Amino acid sequence: LPAYPDHHGITAFALMGLIFGIAWAGAGWVQKPDAGAFLPPRSFKQARHGMVFSAVCGAAGFWISAFSTAMVLTGIGLAAVVTTAIFRKAAEKSGCTFEVSLWRTWAIWGTGASLFLYCLEYFPNHLGMRLEVNHPLYSLAWLGGGWIIATVCGWIVAERGTPFPFLKLVLPLAACAVLPATILLGGPAVYIPGDPFMAGLWKNIAELLPLLTRIQMGAISWRVAFGYFPVFILLAITLSFFRRVDGGSKAVLVFLCIPIVMITGMQFYQVRWGMLNGPLYIALAGLVVPQLWRLIPSAPGPRAVGALALCACIYLFSADTVRGMLIPFWKQYSSKQTIEVGSGQLLALLHRDMAKKFLENANGRPITMLSSPNSSCLLSTFGGFKTIGT
Repeated sequence: LPAYPDHHGITAFALMGLIFGIAWAGAGWVQKPDAGAFLPPRSFKQARHGMVFSAVCGAAGFWISAFSTAMVLTGIGLAAVVTTAIFRKAAEKSGCTFEVSLWRTWAIWGTGASLFLYCLEYFPNHLGMRLEVNHPLYSLAWLGGGWIIATVCGWIVAERGTPFPFLKLVLPLAACAVLPATILLGGPAVYIPGDPFMAGLWKNIAELLPLLTRIQMGAISWRVAFGYFPVFILLAITLSFFRRVDGGSKAVLVFLCIPIVMITGMQFYQVRWGMLNGPLYIALAGLVVPQLWRLIPSAPGPRAVGALALCACIYLFSADTVRGMLIPFWKQYSSKQTIEVGSGQLLALLHRDMAKKFLENANGRPITMLSSPNSSCLLSTFGGFKTIGT
């Protein structure tokens, strides 16, 4: 999906940068120069660059789809706390140090960048309380969430017996609570999905149906919904039990799995959430594959077997794409036999004829057509009149 040219694709592209930047920063773990760990950065400066990159990409995600990005940020916060608690001893033993200030840097840059993009779009004429889109309350929640991560993780890595910092969490928790409290108290006036009319529409929108419902309808299959990508979660968890994998790398690998698991749970509620997992899986694959390669003995025989296995996986993951997208186009332009017309081409022809009829019936009067978002795009292209996707 990061290569798919619509708002889903742009959001996914931003989320890929968000999660890659955190991996670049070692999820807060920085190794000593002579530690020899695989994934944690080798300097605080390098880790800081990763956090800044992640924050800017996350702010871009807020700009396109604030609520979707907020869900991934929630998964990131959960992952930071869980993996720090689980892998603290192993990471420190492998020569890594948890740098609390990195998460504060991440929160400050994310807050600042998202506020800048909000002002760029809405200042000064459209400063309304609309929480379906990017808004300063999302930025405030990000700032509070980053401080919560830093405070809780700092307590986890502190000396045993350190009292839990309840007072330090009061303001960050309040900052996070403002957004959901405003949605709950303001209702549809500030967040339109809470309107009963909108809730009724959701029952007829494919992306908003539960995953099992879509599968029972025959619209998608388990393979379409997940592909082979859950294999990377199994591999990441398996690697966390290998002694040859350093503790810091284990923390980063498992870190990336937790937002995926959370988003997958939401996917069962509404199938559209599954579209956010693509970039997270890509980032996870980008770490799992080279980590596996490091475990293969350097002798020519094992490396040759590993290379063959890697080529087989590349084919497995790309075969459907090649068959589904490239081969039909090749057949269409190279075959001397009857050309097969796909459903997308037929829809385009149908909309062309529809646009012609609308123009004929209008008799020169201006047209504004209400249609679904996909149909409105095709109709305006063919008819040259205004449309409202609704």
